[in-house]
Amino acid sequence: MKSRIRKQGKSRNKNNKQNRWVVGLHSSQQVVEVRPQSIVKALIKKGSEGEEFVPFLKEYQVDIRWVNDQELLKYARSHQGIALEVSESPEVDWDSVYEKEKSIVLILDGIVDPHNLGAIMRTAWLMGCDAVVTTQHRSVGLTPSVTKVASGAAEHIPLVIESQLPQLLKDLKENGYWVLGLAHSEKNNLWEQELANKVAWVIGSEDKGLRKTVSNECDQLIRIPQQVSTASYNASVATAIALSETQRQHSLL
Repeated sequence: MKSRIRKQGKSRNKNNKQNRWVVGLHSSQQVVEVRPQSIVKALIKKGSEGEEFVPFLKEYQVDIRWVNDQELLKYARSHQGIALEVSESPEVDWDSVYEKEKSIVLILDGIVDPHNLGAIMRTAWLMGCDAVVTTQHRSVGLTPSVTKVASGAAEHIPLVIESQLPQLLKDLKENGYWVLGLAHSEKNNLWEQELANKVAWVIGSEDKGLRKTVSNECDQLIRIPQQVSTASYNASVATAIALSETQRQHSLL
């Protein structure tokens, strides 16, 4: 795979600066381990597993409020008795990312299902992605349901909100990345691709796939092989397959 001359790109960091809610035991545990001083408030149901966090929360002088099930259901259907209000989120330093010899960036073009985004973030974290980027409009953000499904990944991998994906893709290409879009009907087979050290994978929306303005900025459109041609992979499953193959090839370099 040929390489590009690296250029310094614009500094981007459009993470949501507003407080967010983290729900569930695994997600709350990661908040406690990674950014305990950012916990503003805790909602806990008496008699639930969430009570195990109380001694720690008191140590950090967190505002603890005892609530019933109905109050927690406002944040997520599955809450396990705890919700934390958090004032910080992981942020990406694009200049540092651009300097890496090997890197994976994940671009989401219109993912609207919270379960998909949560699963994608968890996979991206486990596969060593440097950032997950999503669109500002017509996309789900970092909701309590998303953090619950991500099971702690939201405390480790930045979710960047981007209003101009085509421009970001240009910046990535100027900094040595090969931008690859997943497309169901393309001829290029993932198993036959030699992937670059620096890859930006672009995943389209659940129903319409990649927008034309986004696919036009991709260096190549690639399909994941399958036996049934009349259906397609779930967005989070397709992402997991693409990231797994990328990590496999990177480990061989």
